[in-house]
Amino acid sequence: MKWHSGLLIVVLLVLGALAITPALAQNGAVWNAQFYNNPFLNDPVVLNRQDNRILFNWGSGSPGAGVNADNFSARWGTDVYLQAGTYRFWALADDNVRVTLNFSNTLIDTFAHPAVGQLVSADVTLNAGNHHIQVDYREAGGDAYVNIDWANLSLGETGPDFQGGGQPPLPIPGTGQWVGQYYANPNLSGNPTAIMTEASPSHNWGAGAPLSGMPGDNFSVRWTSSQALTGGTYRITVRADDGVRVFVNGALVINQWHGATGETYTADVNLPSGTHTFVVEYYEAGGDAFIDYNLAQIGGGLPPTTVPPVVTGTWLATYYNNRDLSGTPVAILTEASPSHNWGGGAPLAGINADNFSVRWASTQNLSAGNYRVTVRADDGVRVYVNGALVINHWVLATGQTYTADFSLPAGNHTFVVEYFEAGGNAFIEYNLTLVGAGDGLQPPAQTGVTASVTAFRLNFRDQPTTAANIIGKLNRGETFPVVGRTADGAWVQLNVRGTVGWSYASYLDVNGTGNIPLTSGSLTTPPPASTGFTLAANQAVNIRSRPGVSGSAIIGVLRTGQTAAVVGRSSTNTWYQINSNGAIGWVSSAFVQLQAGTNIGQIPVTG
Repeated sequence: MKWHSGLLIVVLLVLGALAITPALAQNGAVWNAQFYNNPFLNDPVVLNRQDNRILFNWGSGSPGAGVNADNFSARWGTDVYLQAGTYRFWALADDNVRVTLNFSNTLIDTFAHPAVGQLVSADVTLNAGNHHIQVDYREAGGDAYVNIDWANLSLGETGPDFQGGGQPPLPIPGTGQWVGQYYANPNLSGNPTAIMTEASPSHNWGAGAPLSGMPGDNFSVRWTSSQALTGGTYRITVRADDGVRVFVNGALVINQWHGATGETYTADVNLPSGTHTFVVEYYEAGGDAFIDYNLAQIGGGLPPTTVPPVVTGTWLATYYNNRDLSGTPVAILTEASPSHNWGGGAPLAGINADNFSVRWASTQNLSAGNYRVTVRADDGVRVYVNGALVINHWVLATGQTYTADFSLPAGNHTFVVEYFEAGGNAFIEYNLTLVGAGDGLQPPAQTGVTASVTAFRLNFRDQPTTAANIIGKLNRGETFPVVGRTADGAWVQLNVRGTVGWSYASYLDVNGTGNIPLTSGSLTTPPPASTGFTLAANQAVNIRSRPGVSGSAIIGVLRTGQTAAVVGRSSTNTWYQINSNGAIGWVSSAFVQLQAGTNIGQIPVTG
């Protein structure tokens, strides 16, 4: 068995397809890069430059003149023309990377879900046209590298090709083989002691060490493999001493990360025909060390994952046996409409009657005009038009009706309807109507005024109120045309790549206001006043748009020791509303300390 010591963390998922010449997806792209001497993408920018590809391995050095070797961050942005098709984006980084498409669609985010040294991917279906790609990167310490690529799967392109980024040579397994990464610690951290190809994750090391140079206890291993399978239901069986986790196509299907003495765990997964990624993670605490892994097909095939091109009036429907559209779909088929009334029954054979979800997608060729989407659902529903979220009611419901109005030019437009059913009766009614051709919504004004985003992440809404739907996220430093304002100037109307919406003026640097037309007469409530109390961060804590993690956006970071004015609190005192240099947001009380002598009763409940 051949192994190499002292190798850096490199690609986890080395697919057999890498032997094929990959598409050079970034050819012709020009990335505008900004580097910051902090891990939060906070000003000032210490280095501006242009890059032709994001394929870097800086090791323990600096990425450029004036930039720290550790504790730095970077942001790249580019606009590229992409043909229509389903694209797969890949990212490999140490430490964290985030890939955002068209300003609001976060495809990959290892800031939120760390995956240091792991190849992560995401698929997205795009119309032909120009698309904006943003890459955010953060380096904490040690070695630093970041690699990004993408490919149009509809054209048979392959990728990624990260061998040119300065990483050490990798073992290239064939389909069915495994890449094993061995760590001299029980938590898969740091640089692996050895990286090699193996036939299987199954091993019985007894009381000995797995390799020369490795300890006999307190070690861990990660195995990754690309498996070409026929469609069907598969059972994964794993027996281990001690802990084990198994991921299929990025979804965690077995999670037994604890001490054990040879327990057996199973998970059943439905997989379409094609190539699938399996990751097995294992750690040994003490005593005997072994792992037995097996994958066996136990059921027949699934519907095909590709369908004939969707024509006007038909929809591609994807059904999942969970409420969050996650994992591998149970069924993929074409339907005439998202409208269904399943009552108390299941939507299809093999689908749960409760706790299921569906995503419908369709390309519609429409004449120019003002349109209204109406949906009625039990339970949750979301509607996207050309990638913009126009209806967002992902909550339990009993048949409520929701509408959204918008203006569209003549041509093809993409509609996506997402739905989940929790329990009881299940139905969804969908309707799209033309409500006016030339009346109602008017083209945005050309004011010559622009606004630059000053918040870390700024909500972009369909109306000038915090109760309105969030239709996108804007990033610090991005600049957009201003087309309107509210009567009190508290909200500014922006044209973001053809989508018109609203953002709070306090988080925008507006270049002049004299030529901005009044497009909403609403007067908004000013930001809450200070209470006279302050708090300090015990450690770096995210500033969020609302109290709570679910459904809230990160709009900034309060760094360790940094103080902010307290302007409100939640009713349970678990979240505090703060004013941090003009940014109003929420921080968890678990990570901050109120100033001595604070009277919580004098802090108003604001959320």
